[in-house]
Amino acid sequence: MVKIRRIEEARDIGEDRWKGMDLEQRVLLHTDELMVVWLKIPPGTEFPDHSHHHAQIGFQVSERAELRGRTASSK
Repeated sequence: MVKIRRIEEARDIGEDRWKGMDLEQRVLLHTDELMVVWLKIPPGTEFPDHSHHHAQIGFQVSERAELRGRTASSK
């Protein structure tokens, strides 16, 4: 059984994973194949190159974002 958490119930792992970026990251759902995360990203934040072994789902609530990088199929 998969437990889906409310944002208020999900532990903030942003500072653990992205040191010094003032990022709030809460895992709402996680399985071996999928991860759904709520993120609060400060303006101007740039993430280092990284990859995931499972599918990711995200959505943007406000402001603008520029996504750059390569997917596994574009290597």
